[in-house]
Amino acid sequence: MDQGIVSAGTFLFNVLLARAIPLESYGHFAIVIGILALMQAGCGSLIFYPLSVRGAAQDEVGRKNLIVSVIALAPMILLPMAAILSLGFAWLVDPNLLLPTFAMLAASQVQELMRRGLLTEFRYLSAIPGDILSFFGQAAVLTLVSHRIGMTLPIALWIMAATSLIGAVAQWSQLSLGSARLLPRRQMMADFWSIGHWSLTTNVLGIGRTMCLPWLLVALSGPSLAGAFQIGMNLVNVVNPIVFGVCNVVPQLASRAMRGGYRAAWGASWPSIAAGLPIVGGFVALLMIAPSEILALVYGSRADPAMLVGPIRILAIGAMFYYVGSTVCAYLHGVLGGRDALIADVIATLAMAVAGPVLVGLYGLKGACLALLAAFAIRSSVLIVYTVIRLRSDNVQRPVGNLEHRETAG
Repeated sequence: MDQGIVSAGTFLFNVLLARAIPLESYGHFAIVIGILALMQAGCGSLIFYPLSVRGAAQDEVGRKNLIVSVIALAPMILLPMAAILSLGFAWLVDPNLLLPTFAMLAASQVQELMRRGLLTEFRYLSAIPGDILSFFGQAAVLTLVSHRIGMTLPIALWIMAATSLIGAVAQWSQLSLGSARLLPRRQMMADFWSIGHWSLTTNVLGIGRTMCLPWLLVALSGPSLAGAFQIGMNLVNVVNPIVFGVCNVVPQLASRAMRGGYRAAWGASWPSIAAGLPIVGGFVALLMIAPSEILALVYGSRADPAMLVGPIRILAIGAMFYYVGSTVCAYLHGVLGGRDALIADVIATLAMAVAGPVLVGLYGLKGACLALLAAFAIRSSVLIVYTVIRLRSDNVQRPVGNLEHRETAG
């Protein structure tokens, strides 16, 4: 339910924005969110993922100490992000968008940190009110402002920043961290880096694989085609509540079960992974059967079926590989198998580096979707192979505690 609220609010906002601004400006929005996703990979890998793994294995006092220590650590990540963001905008996007984009980035990461604090305690129900304020709030404010004064991309980014802060305040009030104390920063940073550096590289490669495609489309065909690619991705991203919902649970489940080894961790994880398969498969089938009708329902006359039907079907097939790869990767991260996940992402990224420019150059929008499908298929296949290798080599019992995870060969 919680992830459905997050993804549904994001989907609504993206669709309403696509209806409210020109396709060329929406192409710039696609570039903006690509750069932001790369920046968010830093917090996600070095803060949120280690917090989830370590926090899930702590008692209540230790977990609260960890959460408040992570909150104190966040500014050290956001400042380097600001510098990298400035370079990206000076190169790829209008520099005038830098201030509202950084405000949105900082606010969204603060809100996500509060949300992750609740999820680390498995308080998914408690996270819902703040997520409603943040994600459905941005869609509601966008609708109101569009009718009153019109909509531009900078205004949309300020709206996202404001509603994220409102959601963060609501979730902060639910964490009850008044009695928590700060942990030694140096030790915590070293521990988080030891866990998160594999995930950081993996996430950057994963986001870069997808977001290089609108950049290639802008370079070769202009921002309008990048906007069309984002329109197609918005539809396929409807599976994200299932993907992210499962991936938010699996690392904690696997981490808690690791005292019994890889097979016990997989046994705790696979029911959640299997539960999402028929839902994702059903939606993929719907996109394959009726892409024109879905486009008309969501975008009205703003979308050109002749341009988008073929690409949407390709992206729908890719969504199945995306679900399988993402959930298996979540299991590997839960058992501290980040190195294996990284190898899979390197292989998929190399495939994209070779195929992406060629396919986009030859086939435009459809070529971008084919390149993404190939990358998802390769990544999921390699991740499955590494998971099977770990399960077959599982002959070591492992303790689980504050800092007691250990890697073994294989």
